[in-house]
This record gives sequence, structure tokens and C-alpha cells, in this order.
Amino acid sequence: MENKDYYIGNMEKSIIADFVDFQECEQLYQEADQLTKVIKQEKYNSLSKEAKEVISLVINTPSEIMDIITTPKGAKSKNLLKNYLYKKWRSNFLINSIFQEISEFVKNF
Repeated sequence: MENKDYYIGNMEKSIIADFVDFQECEQLYQEADQLTKVIKQEKYNSLSKEAKEVISLVINTPSEIMDIITTPKGAKSKNLLKNYLYKKWRSNFLINSIFQEISEFVKNF
């Protein structure tokens, strides 16, 4: 009987240790997730205002612009977006620089 109690006691200790390890892992995961969000926000904040404008334009496309940059198949076209931006900013160099900046931002996500 004494050995059986000892065995159960060790099992309970093992289960408790596993639970504590799980809680620690869960806490570390939550902290890592929060840190990742902060880093992503900092990277987004470091983008130029033009790059942020293009990202916002793609994500929240107003209907009048959606008609301009949408292909007949319903997809948003990068080239049509560039044409729209050229009419606004008149600089292919700026537009290509912005798309390069956004590309680097997305690669680091």
C-alpha cells in the first residue's frame, strides 16, 4: 500500500509539473505574440506616408477607385494601381520606390 501511495504521489507531482510547464509555455507564447505585434506596428510606423497611403488604398479601396484598378475578372491590378498613382503623383520613380518599400515590408512580416 505504501508503494502505491508513493506512485500516485509521484504521478500527481508529474501532472502538476506538466501543468505548470504548460502555463509557463502559454505565458511565453502570449508574450512572444504581443512582442511580434509591437514589432510589426513599429515596422509599419517606419513606412513612409506614401507607402502607408498605398497600403490603405489597397485594403480600404473606395468604390470610385475600385472601378479604376479592378480588372474585368474582378482582381485588383498592380499596374492599374500604378497608373492611378502616376496620375496623382506624376513620378514613376516615387511609385516604384514605394512599391519596393512595401515589398520589403511584406517580406519581413
